[in-house]
Formats: sequence, structure tokens, C-alpha cells
Amino acid sequence: MNEKRVTKNSIPDEKAIERAILDALKSGRQKSEASLETDTAAILGLSVAERTYRIGASKTTLYGNRFKKARAELHEAGLIEYPAKAKVRLTGDGKTLAQEHALGASQPKHAEDARRKAAEPA
Repeated sequence: MNEKRVTKNSIPDEKAIERAILDALKSGRQKSEASLETDTAAILGLSVAERTYRIGASKTTLYGNRFKKARAELHEAGLIEYPAKAKVRLTGDGKTLAQEHALGASQPKHAEDARRKAAEPA
């Protein structure tokens, strides 16, 4: 019953999700799109409520929508590729970027970002 109220600001933005995707793929092995989405949510520390949050009568979750947009942007930038149907892996450039930034250790959690945004005057 201590579940906090989820809003659209509780869900990480595309840039945070992009960093988490690169972190989830940094091993160099390909993953299925479904397991990548699940692993990315775990890296971001998303609760079930945050993963399933929808705006209005939307058929897709807000996290799912942002995840797909972030994944498309990484693909367009040449950082990830689709070697087989529904499979994803890092490209050479993606591996380099993931290693350079050591994303897993330095990535801020989305909750801290949301708190900072909420504290800023509108």
C-alpha cells in the first residue's frame, strides 16, 4: 500500500532509456526485443505500476512507447542493429560508446531525475 502515485513524469525520458538499452546490451550478445525491454526496465528500477502506466485510453504503455522510440533512435544512429527477426545487438560503435561511458555504474536513476524536475519551478 506504500505504492507511490505514478504520473507521466515518473517514467524515464527517451535519453535515459537509450542509456539503459546500451547498458543492457553491453555484453555484446544479441537479445530478443522483449527481453531487452524487460532488462532495460530493470536497469532503470521501474516498478510494475511504472511499466504498465498508460495515458488516458491509450493501448500502449508510456514506458513501451518511449522504449520503442529510444530503440529506433539508437538504430538510426547506428548504435544497435537487428541481426535477425525480433533480435537486437550493439554495433561496433554501440559497443565503443557503452564501454567509454561505463553506463551501468554512472547512470542516474529516473526517480532522482523526476524528483529534481518536480522541485523546479514551472
